[in-house]
Amino acid sequence: MTIPQCTNPAYLVSGEVTPGGTVSNVTLTVDGVKFNPPNSTYHTNSGFYDNPFN
Repeated sequence: MTIPQCTNPAYLVSGEVTPGGTVSNVTLTVDGVKFNPPNSTYHTNSGFYDNPFN
């Protein structure tokens, strides 16, 4: 998984889908720390999505 703005790889922390189930109410959250010596800043962003076909 890659994010163009990230200089390091991104990893999936958690997530599970049951085969045959309906996916709905999904929240994606991206957390990270930008380290630019001597400072670092914490960033987070999220988005909520619902399956329009359920």
